[in-house]
Amino acid sequence: PDVLFDLDNIIVISWLTLIFVPFRKLSKYFILSPPLFLATLYTIILFRTLFFREPDSPPLDFFHLSGWFALLKDPYMIIGSTSHFCIMDLWVGYWMVYDFYSGYTFAYSITMNSNGVYQVTKSWTFGRIIFTIILLLTYMVGPFGFLMYHLAKFTFLKKYETHVRINIKDDLDIIDKTNNNQFQTDLITRRYVRFGDQFPEPLRKIYH
Repeated sequence: PDVLFDLDNIIVISWLTLIFVPFRKLSKYFILSPPLFLATLYTIILFRTLFFREPDSPPLDFFHLSGWFALLKDPYMIIGSTSHFCIMDLWVGYWMVYDFYSGYTFAYSITMNSNGVYQVTKSWTFGRIIFTIILLLTYMVGPFGFLMYHLAKFTFLKKYETHVRINIKDDLDIIDKTNNNQFQTDLITRRYVRFGDQFPEPLRKIYH
């Protein structure tokens, strides 16, 4: 049982991928493989619990607290429960990542190359750092992180919301689908960042 319990830690691979490289070509395999493995483990434990119970095992009772106390005396039930939590927390984090990057400009910065052409990138803006903290909370205490994300959606994220979902695979799609030019400064690499092309010409500034 100890070895099976430790296997839950492979879910960290999925979370690290979600945080650092959520949209690379191979990312989906690193994100989905650990929970699929844990789902297989969970299914085996579920069938064992339902169909291969010990003769002296307590009756299955999912509707009373005393029944759960009895079930959780079995270490395999604890392993199944933790696998369940790992999978569901990751699913919430997975949804949050897609909702954040497709619905808000807070994670994007606009950079100007040497030819004077603006490029949109998913970079380590202040917004992305805030979101990463919320993701880490979701990994450790899923329901709390889920609550924090929704509080953010209805407060400071509101002004960065797009009216139409952004195509995550095409960063430049953000320019066509939003009039909200509240883009962020990349905090890791010094770049030129544009704030609001719709301001009058005297108010337009280039920051880095």
